[in-house]
Amino acid sequence: MPTETNVTGSTIRGGRLLVTAPHRQPAHIAPHRPWGTVHARRDGLTQTLCGLPTTTWFVFWTESFNPSRPTSCEDCARALPGF
Repeated sequence: MPTETNVTGSTIRGGRLLVTAPHRQPAHIAPHRPWGTVHARRDGLTQTLCGLPTTTWFVFWTESFNPSRPTSCEDCARALPGF
């Protein structure tokens, strides 16, 4: 049986991994969570692991990037070491 992989606050090839997305749930839905595709990026950089610019994107500090979830970016998941 496959197990889920959650990656958060880890050192991934030169930096801590953060969850980011261009959209978040509407304000009347709490707590704020990603809306749509979820990407991963290294702390301190302005691009996702798949190469998209994240300058205006939301960062979800309490979320874990789970490459097995259907909403996770497949290219970001492939960029993770060991996945």
